[in-house]
Amino acid sequence: MDWGNLDTNGDGTWTAEESERDEMNMGCHLGILLVDLFRSAVSGLKQDALDASSAADIRLTLPLSVVQGQAIPQNYFTWWRGLVGMCQYGTADLCEDMMRRGTFSFLLQEDMAFMRGGVSDIDSALKYCKRLLQPGGICDDALP
Repeated sequence: MDWGNLDTNGDGTWTAEESERDEMNMGCHLGILLVDLFRSAVSGLKQDALDASSAADIRLTLPLSVVQGQAIPQNYFTWWRGLVGMCQYGTADLCEDMMRRGTFSFLLQEDMAFMRGGVSDIDSALKYCKRLLQPGGICDDALP
């Protein structure tokens, strides 16, 4: 999904208004109303922040625009797309295999310090994966 098709004014954020207008007719291409995709992204980001806060005993701060459901900055949307990709793996049983393949190595990079889902090392990355994919986890609760 090309970011330019969502952030149609090029300001670095995808807004609720842009999702409602759907100037690029992305809803038709995706088979889901773009406003529903926007709401799902906001919900997923909030759920992930809540999970990180409770699991890692940290306060993961989201931009006010996300909390209020008004806009999603590009880097947060990229994070959410990664969550959606992870959820397509299916079950928590696959987490160890994903760890061996380096799926979570990007979480340990310095430029990802603004979010990470409470991940600080390999052990916490494995726990995060299992929290995502377990029944009733983030994937079940907050993603399309």
